[in-house]
Amino acid sequence: MRRDQVTDIPAGLPFLALTSGLAAAHSIAGPRLTVAALSAIALLVLALRRPYRYRLSLVVAMAAAGLAFADNRLRIAHDIDQLIAGGRERFVRIEAPIRTGWENRGEPPYSLRVDRFRVFLDAVEHDVPFPLTIYSPSPPPPVGRAARIGAEGFLRRSERGTLYLSVKSARLLAHSGDANRWSAAVWSRTLQQRLDEMAAEDTTLARPVALAKALLLGRSEQLPDDLRESYRRGGTYHLLVFSGMQISLVAVAITLALRMFQWPRLADWSLLTVAIIAPWFAGGEPSATRAGWMIGLYALSRILHRPTPTENLFFVAAILRLAMHPEELTNAGFALTYAATGGLIFVGKPLVRLMRERGIPLAAIGYGVGAELATAPLTLFYFNQLVIAGSVVTLIISPLLSSIFGLSIVACVLLPLSTVATETALRSITPLDAAAGLVNHLAAEVLGVVRLAASPPLITVVLSFLALLLIILFVQRQSIRPLAALVLLVPVTISFIGMRGVASAPSIELLDVGQGEAILLRDGIDAVLVDGGGRRGDVSFGRRVLLPLLLERGVRELDAVMLSHPHPDHCEGLQAVIEHLHVRRLLLSGRHFREDCSQTLFQAARERRVDVQLFERTPFVVSGRMHFDPILPRLRYKRSTLNNGSVVLRVELGGRRVLLTGDIEKDAERDLAEDEAGRISADVLKIAHHGSKSSSTAPFLDAVGPRMALISSGPRNLFGHPSPEVIDRLEQRLRVIGRTDTGGSIRVEFRGQALHLTRQIDTPQRPH
Repeated sequence: MRRDQVTDIPAGLPFLALTSGLAAAHSIAGPRLTVAALSAIALLVLALRRPYRYRLSLVVAMAAAGLAFADNRLRIAHDIDQLIAGGRERFVRIEAPIRTGWENRGEPPYSLRVDRFRVFLDAVEHDVPFPLTIYSPSPPPPVGRAARIGAEGFLRRSERGTLYLSVKSARLLAHSGDANRWSAAVWSRTLQQRLDEMAAEDTTLARPVALAKALLLGRSEQLPDDLRESYRRGGTYHLLVFSGMQISLVAVAITLALRMFQWPRLADWSLLTVAIIAPWFAGGEPSATRAGWMIGLYALSRILHRPTPTENLFFVAAILRLAMHPEELTNAGFALTYAATGGLIFVGKPLVRLMRERGIPLAAIGYGVGAELATAPLTLFYFNQLVIAGSVVTLIISPLLSSIFGLSIVACVLLPLSTVATETALRSITPLDAAAGLVNHLAAEVLGVVRLAASPPLITVVLSFLALLLIILFVQRQSIRPLAALVLLVPVTISFIGMRGVASAPSIELLDVGQGEAILLRDGIDAVLVDGGGRRGDVSFGRRVLLPLLLERGVRELDAVMLSHPHPDHCEGLQAVIEHLHVRRLLLSGRHFREDCSQTLFQAARERRVDVQLFERTPFVVSGRMHFDPILPRLRYKRSTLNNGSVVLRVELGGRRVLLTGDIEKDAERDLAEDEAGRISADVLKIAHHGSKSSSTAPFLDAVGPRMALISSGPRNLFGHPSPEVIDRLEQRLRVIGRTDTGGSIRVEFRGQALHLTRQIDTPQRPH
């Protein structure tokens, strides 16, 4: 009989059981009863004294634990939703511990993120163990050494599902308590404040200070937009924030230094100290915390004289993290952190050994290959991008960023001692920053390391990682693991060969871009995009939200991109489309051509050699399939100038007529109903201004006479769109109303005389 001791159980088995329990919680009715049943089974198996009883009992118990953890979080989330529903129209008061200071990118709102909070409502106190972001429209009072924050405002859930508190005035904010002066979080806040003061006094230090804060303090909100985009295009954005790499660098440096002096025990304790303090120093950044767990467990195993295989430590760290934060199972950061680390350990390590045995030069590159294989399906699923040869680029750029990180430490150490020396250290960052920018530029423009593609189906990603995990657990020969890791290329292959490039029928689709508007028109291989959604100041919106929606529909080329009017919620996302997809022409309004967003699109089009045209009053055709009849405003309206000045498009597509109205309001609608009644009749009407009560007047609806209405607005948006008054007017006239706030992306296909409206299932959007 084989031995079956608890110490013989590979940690991958309980990890697999725990994640299975976490994943199953959403689909099991009566999870508490199931938890009780599984716990009883675990005890029964343990009492049977059969072979592998410890192993089987632990697996069942961990599945029960995962189910219990997830069910508890789901219940808390449900209670929060009930709380929000009850407090939408009134203030709530919250209190929360403070780790970091307020963030601001040069304009309101100011934001502060807390890890957990208490909310007081109807004389009842509720403890909420979820992150919350507090927004203030005016400069808040300095945090200083305060330990807690109190605030009053509207508690809401954003379009992404995250919680936030909207505060009307900074007077409704109050900091209290006095944090421990030896707290790492207080040191971090103090350093941040001093660095900000230096950047304010000398603007040439702004960029080096922003880099130092990002790499050392985990504060990346002030990184310039061009720097962010450079790293994104180069496939190295993951290196730009405080993460496990920085913790590892500090830990390795301290360990090597102490072991050089023959102090191994002190080295182990120092390693544990760094693993504990560093995440707090970075404000509790999740990526830093996850790295701290892994490094801390390694140090603890050495201190306790219980050397544990790296593979087991990896799984134990993941188990502990999920036990404390079960909601992270579907989090992109968690998945990528552990996939990259697992790729290094389970694929890269045996691959390097194999390459060295065969005398292959530069065998160390095998570690990067392992990490790339493990993260490729996830970057495609979460971000619609595949980084090819990213390990090589990372290998080149890491020393540069490590040097910037080292100079940032030097600058912060010198800060209390000498301003001149601190400035010298910060200015030394500039040439390294320029070199890193050059590497990213070559990687993006010459090598093309980042490729865009559709997201692979979730089931293929899950099955691929499950297959690799089973191979890791049950195949003893490590030399097979690099070959077995090829199963991770299955989702990658599906992403590239499974993209649909041809529409099955002429269609119009309102893409789910939140509180904004993006309309995709398709007929066969032809595709036109009207507006692109966006949010003011969110430069990553197009890359993060709009492009994935287009790619998953097989759209890599656009015959035309059109802008109805240059408001951010229609315009901001289009720059990324022009930069990343093949766009044949861009059409803008001549009346709004001098507006900032129009100029930004014009410059992007010139750089990409896209033909730019101004709308005229004459109809035009796109690729012989789509007929557009622009209706330009004849007046310059005094009220809501940009909205009422939207270009209105009547589109003939698949034998049907569609009217796209931008954000026109009642003034423009009145003129159209009176002067253009013969041109605005349509089968499908895109409701103006997201269903605002300022639009969709009765005379205009009567003049259009649509069979179907479509509304683009964000769920739980702050403007209350669509207005109940508008919905009432539409319901009196129509039987079919499509809404993105309740149905996500919606598509209308034209098949003969029939109009088919369907809801489209998109990959959930997650923040970059």
